[in-house]
Amino acid sequence: MFIAWLALFVPIAAHATPADAPSAGLRDLTPRSPGRATVLVLRRSTANMDTFVQGMVSELSSDFNLVAMEVDKDIAPEALKTAFGQTMPDVIVLLDNPTVEAYRRYQEANPNAHDPPAVIAMSLFVQQTAVRIRNATGIAYEVPAVTSLVRLRSTVNKPITRVAVIDRPTFSSFVADQARLAAIEGFEIVPIEVPQHPTIAQVRRALRSLDSLGVDALWVLNDNVLLTRELLLGAWLPMTKHNQRPVVVGVTELLKTAPPIGSFAVAPDIQSLGMQAGELVFQLRDHGWAIGSSPVQLPIAVETVVNRSVLEHTGGLRPGAIDQVDHVLE
Repeated sequence: MFIAWLALFVPIAAHATPADAPSAGLRDLTPRSPGRATVLVLRRSTANMDTFVQGMVSELSSDFNLVAMEVDKDIAPEALKTAFGQTMPDVIVLLDNPTVEAYRRYQEANPNAHDPPAVIAMSLFVQQTAVRIRNATGIAYEVPAVTSLVRLRSTVNKPITRVAVIDRPTFSSFVADQARLAAIEGFEIVPIEVPQHPTIAQVRRALRSLDSLGVDALWVLNDNVLLTRELLLGAWLPMTKHNQRPVVVGVTELLKTAPPIGSFAVAPDIQSLGMQAGELVFQLRDHGWAIGSSPVQLPIAVETVVNRSVLEHTGGLRPGAIDQVDHVLE
């Protein structure tokens, strides 16, 4: 029944490594050419990361040396130090939060090391994460709530004005920022705060309050503390049996749980996200590898995915609206 809350964090079978690859697990993505800058990609082995890397390579392969290294969350700082010594990267691309955390441990263990610019992608809440990494920028994974809600409003018959969100104190400022943006389009974001480390009972109580608050929809944050296996099974999945409102999520995997938690998702197009990261690398090079010239960006290309049966039940579909949706789950 349970599906991992974010598939880009779920390992798949490891890729074959060329016989001549260095022992550190490095793999050339392009032939190495003298005089070219080098991009080192630290990643895990997932299908979404494969797609991301394909998009990035398509942008950079004619101008850069690209090298990948598959890592796990427990990789030792010394292993990263060895890889950096072998590749001498001009820029490092960090894919997903566990990889970022491993790189942070490397920086902590090597406070005097030269830190090339780091581009963070495929990670949650990059804006907050980047400040913990020396010399880092990146591309957010979260699509602004207002973007998702405008698309939802144009898709369903049900009026969408008041939208609840369950959040923890860590994300109160993020939610407040999103609420200000959403208000411009006529949406009222209604936060329901739970403790920093909520119990099943506390999340269930928050979900039960939706009816008394009179909200039209629920917006679910990409918060891995709120979406643990325990809380999914104990609180979120039971909620779906009685849910009568659209649930907007930021990852399509939440449309595929049994029963589905979400009915409407707006998420980055992964290959386009890789291409956007490639453009960010070009910008960094053109500005002398200065991070200050390239603040964290929002994803440029997004796709809408709906669970048709659930959305029809909870919001109703406008005539012809389904034709404007990128992917439909039946």
